[in-house]
Order: sequence, then C-alpha cells, then structure tokens
Amino acid sequence: MVGHEDVDLFTLLPAPSSPGLQALNPRTQKWVRVDAPEGSIIVNTGDYAQRLFNDHFPSTTHRVTPPPAGHEGRHQARTSFPMAVYLPEDFL
Repeated sequence: MVGHEDVDLFTLLPAPSSPGLQALNPRTQKWVRVDAPEGSIIVNTGDYAQRLFNDHFPSTTHRVTPPPAGHEGRHQARTSFPMAVYLPEDFL
C-alpha cells in the first residue's frame, strides 16, 4: 500500500501479528518499521487532529509493506482491524 494519511481525528490499530506497518519520519523523510509490542494499540493522528490542533499533531503518514525477506510470515495474509474516530460535522 502506498504512503497515505487518514482523514479522521485518529485511528486506533491493534498491534499487528506480522510486520509490515511503517511510518514516515517527518524529520528525515525515511520510512521506519513500527514494531509495537503484542497487545498494544497504535494511535495514528489524522487530518482532523492536525487541523484541530494547528499542526501541533501532524497527520501520520504510513504504509504497509511485505515482511522482510526470510521472515516466516512473508507469504501469509496480513489482517488488520483499524478503528477510525471522527467528529460530528456540527462539532465546534
């Protein structure tokens, strides 16, 4: 999947069982693998949060890539269950 940001306030993502999630480091412009501990929850800020907090919390640029060569999960399907959190349209 190509790098992208989510339009929501934030996205909650249970730590995946196989590697592949990467986030773009805005300072170096390099992709970093996200190795979250099992049982943890990853929080990606979205475009709404970026705008609401005047760019103090930038929208997380992220992507998913295949696991590295030699990884046991390289040929298994990767499943994730993100939960996007939005604000009501009339929220002030």
